[in-house]
Parts: sequence; structure tokens; C-alpha cells
Amino acid sequence: MSMVATRGNSRNVSTPVPAPLPTRRPWFKATWFVALATIFIAPVGAVLLWAFTRWPIWIKAVASIYALIYLLAFIGGGSSKPSATTTAGGTNVSQPVAAQQGGGATPVAAVPTNAAAQTAPTVAKAA
Repeated sequence: MSMVATRGNSRNVSTPVPAPLPTRRPWFKATWFVALATIFIAPVGAVLLWAFTRWPIWIKAVASIYALIYLLAFIGGGSSKPSATTTAGGTNVSQPVAAQQGGGATPVAAVPTNAAAQTAPTVAKAA
């Protein structure tokens, strides 16, 4: 009689267990995305930086300060030049017209737009 191994043999045979596959990080947690978001979309990047990276705290702090400056510049970043000047009486005054290129014209002074503002101011005489 020959000995043939059967499935139900009494030997303790270990089955090799495959190594677990490395889990892939989502794209929004990737270092490259967090860095780009911190540069171009600073407030979003700062949140991602604190939530998903293991960078030193001083880097996170510097990036957060940058994000705050970026956000403040974005909110208050409008032009500081008003489109029309308003006098104390609420009258709109047109802006001076710039000289045309090559025309040699001089700029026109600001002209009040309502009749009440066209009266000359009174000057008090010293006694």
C-alpha cells in the first residue's frame, strides 16, 4: 500500500497569507495636493494641512499665517480708487479727464454736477 496525502490529513499545514495591499491615500490627503492648495487656495490648504499632514507645527503655523493674509487680501482686495468722488454735501463730482495721447490737451478740472454746488464759496474777511 502506498501512502497518499489526502485533504483530511492530520498534519498542521499553514497556508501562506498574502500581505495586505497598501491602502492608497485619497488625492485630497496627498502631500502634493495639500502643498498646492496651501499656495493657491490658502484657506482650504491650511485646513487640509492641519487635518491630514504630519508636518512640524512651525510649518503649519507659517502656512496658517500666509492663509490668513491671503484671505484678508482677498476680502479687502478691491481697488482703493473710488469711481467717483463725493463731496461733503453728497454731490458727485466727476473725475478729471486725462490728456489724450498726442493731443496736447490739458486735463479738465473736476466740475460739480448740481447747481447748488456751483456757487462760489464765501470767504470771511479778517477784521
